[in-house]
Amino acid sequence: MDLQNYIDNVKSVTSLAALGDAVKGAESYIQLNNLGDLDDYVEMSNLQTFGGAQPRDNNEVWSWDAEDLVMVGPDGSFVLVSREWAAA
Repeated sequence: MDLQNYIDNVKSVTSLAALGDAVKGAESYIQLNNLGDLDDYVEMSNLQTFGGAQPRDNNEVWSWDAEDLVMVGPDGSFVLVSREWAAA
């Protein structure tokens, strides 16, 4: 798969879980090929969301649905976490 396929995957997903996987895949490909940052190719601040209320504290939250959030983890990579865990 080439870079454009990874970018297209991020932009065309239909669920938060699929978005999490697509972002991780794109991020890995970009890092392995020394192509910069995912932000250089995808407007991360404007990712689609999949329902549920916007989190009150959305610092480092990039997308969400009613049960989960896509966030930046401590190591700087994107992770899918439950809203319950994030609120604890």
